[in-house]
Amino acid sequence: MYWSAVSAFLVVLGASSNDLTQRELQAWKKVEPSIIYLMDGQSVRGTAALIDEKGFFLAHKTALEGSKVSGRWANGSKVSLTLVATDDPTQFVLLKANDWQSGSAPAISLSPADSSDRALLAITSNGPVRAERVANTYGVINPSRRFMPLSEVRMENNLNSLGGALLFNINGQFVGALNATLESPGIQNAYQNQMRGGAIRQSNDLNSRQAPVQIFGPGTMTTAYTISPKVMKRVIDGFKSDSHEVAHPAIGIFCRDAAPTGALIEIVSEGSTADKAGLRKGDVITSMNNVPVKNQFDFARIMLDAEVGDILTVWIKRSGLMQMIKVPVGK
Repeated sequence: MYWSAVSAFLVVLGASSNDLTQRELQAWKKVEPSIIYLMDGQSVRGTAALIDEKGFFLAHKTALEGSKVSGRWANGSKVSLTLVATDDPTQFVLLKANDWQSGSAPAISLSPADSSDRALLAITSNGPVRAERVANTYGVINPSRRFMPLSEVRMENNLNSLGGALLFNINGQFVGALNATLESPGIQNAYQNQMRGGAIRQSNDLNSRQAPVQIFGPGTMTTAYTISPKVMKRVIDGFKSDSHEVAHPAIGIFCRDAAPTGALIEIVSEGSTADKAGLRKGDVITSMNNVPVKNQFDFARIMLDAEVGDILTVWIKRSGLMQMIKVPVGK
């Protein structure tokens, strides 16, 4: 029974990789030793990548059900894992392989934070498939409702196999994992219209600057999103730390658009760095670090570029008067 299940498992992966180009196959061979398939009985639920040779794996939360996880390497051999940490803002999880021997497999390497590689490889529950990054944008990650920089990715594949799929560039470097997926232009447009008032407000179309890297066939195109390489690095660095905690920059306030311009502070969390620095509900932020803040999204973008420990120079309007306040970035 076990060997028949393993054989079927290997056939599925082989069928997927048969559609790849020689360069894509080379990338797959480079990353395959670092990938495990997360199982639900005899079915593949998702994928995980080794980020630390001590046996720590990264996966997307959608690939898990419970804190005890079983997985298989591409050759069919089994591995058991335990959930160690969850990063709620990005929905990534950290898993630890049980009875792990250091050096059993190579850890993945991470794509540079400023990377804009277009040709990608998505490691889905059905194996590797071709993908293409077409734009950089901003959006809200559900269910955390956190504003994040995102990359828009397109591929020709069954939507059901893409949830939490890991993304690598053609050099075999880790790029991210797929979050929300959109199967058709109609759905995509509806999603963007819905989010335009609260999430996706800016897009940097890579097609306008680079020649296409791939021609897809006549199958259904799927659009999906992954967080940016910079945020991905922050997640992995946090997971690999002694605390396994990801330090996302924050100052402890929630804003909405002010009229006619600026970001109006609606909530100041008690004990936060903003609270201690003197920011108050009703203040209107007009600039941060000499960058104009015209709305809540400008504020969010500046915060995303900050690092924990930075000191922000925040100009606010309070009772009609301008005031400058120095605010440390917390987490």
